[in-house]
Amino acid sequence: MRAQSKKITEFMHGKDKRFMIPVYQRNYNWKKKEQCQTLWGDLEYIIKQGNNKPHFFGSIVSVRDKNTDDLIVIDGQQRLTTVSLLLLAIGNKAKEFNDVIQKNKDADNSYNIPPVDEIMSLCLDYKNKNKIKLKLIRGDMEAYQSLIDGSNTSKYDKNNIIINYNFFKSQLTQKNIGDIYKAVQQLEIVDIGLGDNDDNPQLVFESLNSKGLDLSDADKIRNFILIGLDYEEQERLYSRYWEPIEENAGTSSNDTTTYIWNFLACKTNKKSALPDVYKSFKEYKRPTDKPEDILKELYDYSEIYFQIKTKQTDNKEINDKLTDLLDELQKTTVIPLLLDVLMKYSHQKLGVQDVLEIMKVIESYSVRRSICRLKTASSDKFFLMNKKIDSILKSDCNASYADVFKFLIYSAELPFRFPDDGEFIEALRGNDVYSNDKKTCKYVLLKIEKSYNQKEVVESIGLNLEHVMPQALTDAWRRDLGENWENIHKTYLNTIGNLTLTGYNSEYSNRSFQQKKLMKNGFNDSALYLNHYMRDIDTWTEHEIIERGNKLSADILQLWPVYKPMHSYANARDIETVALDNDSLKEIITNRKPQSFNFSLLDTDIEVKSWKDLYARVIETLYANDQYKVKMRKAFAHGNDGRFKDIVSKKEENIGQHGERFWEQLLYPYENIYFRVNKSADSLLGAIKIWFDYLGIDESDLSINLK
Repeated sequence: MRAQSKKITEFMHGKDKRFMIPVYQRNYNWKKKEQCQTLWGDLEYIIKQGNNKPHFFGSIVSVRDKNTDDLIVIDGQQRLTTVSLLLLAIGNKAKEFNDVIQKNKDADNSYNIPPVDEIMSLCLDYKNKNKIKLKLIRGDMEAYQSLIDGSNTSKYDKNNIIINYNFFKSQLTQKNIGDIYKAVQQLEIVDIGLGDNDDNPQLVFESLNSKGLDLSDADKIRNFILIGLDYEEQERLYSRYWEPIEENAGTSSNDTTTYIWNFLACKTNKKSALPDVYKSFKEYKRPTDKPEDILKELYDYSEIYFQIKTKQTDNKEINDKLTDLLDELQKTTVIPLLLDVLMKYSHQKLGVQDVLEIMKVIESYSVRRSICRLKTASSDKFFLMNKKIDSILKSDCNASYADVFKFLIYSAELPFRFPDDGEFIEALRGNDVYSNDKKTCKYVLLKIEKSYNQKEVVESIGLNLEHVMPQALTDAWRRDLGENWENIHKTYLNTIGNLTLTGYNSEYSNRSFQQKKLMKNGFNDSALYLNHYMRDIDTWTEHEIIERGNKLSADILQLWPVYKPMHSYANARDIETVALDNDSLKEIITNRKPQSFNFSLLDTDIEVKSWKDLYARVIETLYANDQYKVKMRKAFAHGNDGRFKDIVSKKEENIGQHGERFWEQLLYPYENIYFRVNKSADSLLGAIKIWFDYLGIDESDLSINLK
């Protein structure tokens, strides 16, 4: 790396110089009212100071392209582009002023109009057919080219390139143009050039952009893959893979990040936090992976992701189920699993019925757990099981993907169990299915309606949930419900038997049952199957609510059954992988022993014999890393104190009645410090969590293979 202080016009000078903005950079985004007006103010300040004092304008970091010798700008494209626009405006305006002076001899020519050729040589290579020195990324380049050609720029009027050029040009007069050009020549930069071998452009880019540049994780990933390649290869890979990936992912700037988040979850069966996608991707990409290979993989899965998000597979039934899961039930946590399922479907490894069966199981599992009011925390990680399914399929040639999936769902233990019929019926009869999950409640009623109205299209748009017995009781309702009205209202208000669908929710309000029946568009006029029961009765009391609830419950049991597997896969639970950040870690490891663990600092699984052995190996791994050793020593210095109470000590502490050693020197002879090792599995893992928190390590970086 070399760094030199020089004027920006000196940096831009040279007939053979070309500056390439790589395709992985963002579009030009300096604003007229913010950065450009600030720059103009700086130029006016330089003029007031006498035009002879340098004004620091930041740095420009570049690396030479190996094939063309052009400079690829890694950082500083915004200021370089802005100065190029300003110089282009000065050059074109100077030419206009010179033309006026030549045509009108009486015109005031006392002002020092700067030399046009000198200015334009900073933007164009006159020796090479007016070749543009600055090559911007697509879109920006087209707008910039229109300025160079002097062609119609109206189609780019909203582009910052045109907006800022017009701003600078509007500020230039015969009186100030000479001074402004001299002021531009006083703008000083630090020219940082990276070497071919000793500098890592990606690390430099990350360092520069960690200081305020709001790149998305997808931007960083794109840069991580493409940076360091020659310019032509960058353009080829960007056009062939990255642009289609962005188009498949969505339209907002964060859509691509969200896609890659789901892609990584599918490929690793680990769910990182959304802000950690870039970090997770760097861990996923192996040093031996070629840029084109990883981009092709991202592209292939983005094609499947597009089908999932837009519900545009080649099968209508699958598309309808995607709508049910993602739009109606909003179960986006299953997208990583669906990526794997539909990728296998696209390669004809799964058939249509397999895919539909899997999606029906997911739907039934989700509906039942919602109505039974079972917690949904960590359910996103529960569905990360495609790698486990693949593992079972490899060991059992008679197994099928759909059946193994059903087995894993059906045999799930606390807290992810599949509610059986008894628990489900009890919940349907007495649970508040309205307040707990309105979207699922409405979906269930709509599906019942469609099951009886198969010949007519029933749309959810325009239909709302309606309480037959209203949420706010009138005197008429209290009278009709009888002496026990308060208990009936409290018990049955939000149960399935008292809920229906209507397009006239506001008109119904809290009218009496008879009014809701007989009014215009009331229950008696309703074409919905759900309202036929109310049409055929005259009162709405506890008895009717229970009876209707029982009828609807029977429909619900048929629509969302328990999907039992054809076979049992005993080895499916012989070895299970669980991450340290799993919310149900304590329940999962109960009566289980570790077989091995995988840590992000290591390249392979480490076999262990016990929880104590696992704890010791993790401590040794942490201490062997120079990044953590210094900070661990600070913890050792405090001994059995603070957050490390009962974890480390400067002395051996007590020994058990039968000679048990509670404390051991895990790092002896390197450190004369004792670690508490005679603890339960949960306590030892808790100690690892404390170490991770202290050292700034993500708990998801450690996964344990259980026997």
